Amino acid sequence: MIRSRSARSGSSGCRVTALALLTGFARPDTRLRMALRNWQQLMDAEPTLLGRYLLQLSCGPAALDQLDTSDLDRLARETAAALPPGTRQHIDLALRIDVRAELRELSVRTLVIAASNDILVTPDHSTALAQGITGSRLTQVTSGHDAPTEQPAAVANRLRSLLNG
Repeated sequence: MIRSRSARSGSSGCRVTALALLTGFARPDTRLRMALRNWQQLMDAEPTLLGRYLLQLSCGPAALDQLDTSDLDRLARETAAALPPGTRQHIDLALRIDVRAELRELSVRTLVIAASNDILVTPDHSTALAQGITGSRLTQVTSGHDAPTEQPAAVANRLRSLLNG
């Protein structure tokens, strides 16, 4: 999330005034690279298998425990069918990215939000982001990787706190 405003009245340029990073990473570690490569390979597999894999990676235990087998199978099919165009390119980029050196160049109010039960982008990635960005603040929500879906109020409250000040 980027909050910006015009630097001058009537100017078309924007200046970033606040930044929120949610379940992000600066560089994939071995575990994340493995998960991403598995995702790539499963994109050519049976869609329900891909969907189950993605649900396992993105949902926290509490969210998964609320679903029965028929719900899981339905959501798995829907998840696989809903992958946007460009997913393969997104994964390719995620496998190559390393912005650790650029983190210290950020000089804007930054909130880093970790998801405590995220097994795709584990909370230590958020910790590394926060440590790399001078003056950033690290917070956590109790969810899997898909924090806005699992904990919308908690995520919204943290974003409001950033925007309000």
